[in-house]
Amino acid sequence: MPYLGKGTELRKIMGPGSSPTPNAIFNDLATWEMIPFLYTPQNRRLAAEMVRLAHQPEKLSRLAKVLEEELGHDMSFAVERGKIAANGGEEAANIFLDKIEAGLAIPLSAEALAASLAQHADALAKGARETLRMAGLDVACVDRVIYVGGSSLMSMVSQTMQEQFPQAVHAFNDVFTAVADGLAIAAQDKRSMQPR
Repeated sequence: MPYLGKGTELRKIMGPGSSPTPNAIFNDLATWEMIPFLYTPQNRRLAAEMVRLAHQPEKLSRLAKVLEEELGHDMSFAVERGKIAANGGEEAANIFLDKIEAGLAIPLSAEALAASLAQHADALAKGARETLRMAGLDVACVDRVIYVGGSSLMSMVSQTMQEQFPQAVHAFNDVFTAVADGLAIAAQDKRSMQPR
């Protein structure tokens, strides 16, 4: 989002000084389900006004283009591809935003990705310990950790969980379908228990 103007300053309409760009539009643009709601005439006018008042208009011009051409989900896919490349250990991973601006590539190293996810790793570790506490179990009782969902393939997740459960077997089978499979089994079990 900093490449689209987040964190930059806008000249005040009246009087001297500057004010920061509003965060809400950037937060929504980074939230998959909120993206379609950003493409309003009001937000397009807001972006155009920010370009006019910006100390760094080239960045906010990118934001205006994303809104005008409805490129939010394209940008999200590009970010996802960049994260996958950085997570895979590519030293020169990039987030390619050519649809927004020809040649725009934002570098994303594995180290930068790890640094940005550090607080999430801490939260994950705390969540695992709290789950054990609530269940009244010791870490030695956990013999298997099963990963589900695409985010579980991020190396930060598996590294954190391996640190928490070093003796457990860590299974990555059916990462993308395990939740749906479990729900189907639970639904079948519930259905078989209902009186006929």
